Amino acid sequence: MKGTYTRTVNPTSEPITTSELKTHLKIDWADEDTYLDALIQASREMCEAYTNLSFFTQTYTVQLDDFPSDSLLLLKGPIQEISSVKYYDENDNEQTLATAKYYADLNSFPGRIYFTETEDVYDDRFNAVTITMVNGYSATSDIPEAIKQAIKLQASELYENREDANKKTGFGFCKTSRLLLNAYKAY
Repeated sequence: MKGTYTRTVNPTSEPITTSELKTHLKIDWADEDTYLDALIQASREMCEAYTNLSFFTQTYTVQLDDFPSDSLLLLKGPIQEISSVKYYDENDNEQTLATAKYYADLNSFPGRIYFTETEDVYDDRFNAVTITMVNGYSATSDIPEAIKQAIKLQASELYENREDANKKTGFGFCKTSRLLLNAYKAY
């Protein structure tokens, strides 16, 4: 069973700093710092989309039409915690599922949630179940160096090729970044 993932709280910082990217690019002027910050964010988002991971603390919801019959694999990890599991009951009233009725495996990759007991949901509602979870590495020092390097390389690609990259390469995504990220990709 697949769910619809929506980021509800963005990360408050990025895995790499403007200064780190400037060192990587070998530039020492400040004229483009705002642009470089935007490239860092865009590159992180591209790399997160490629891997199906969250690189820094952020909150996601997963919406399902019904409770899974067994367990559910949770993408966008690493998962720090499951904040809540809410559902619409048979009367279309939102309820919170008691934490005793599920447990989460936050150590596996990808993470998973197993429901020991579920409730009936309102049949005439899409997305009747919503799982809210906090994902991502909690500190910059926890983020693998290969991921940080992939973000720098992708930002460098975007900086050096400001026009449509698809015209030249067909991808727009740095090949070396993909190779570095493959070890972390959640399928």
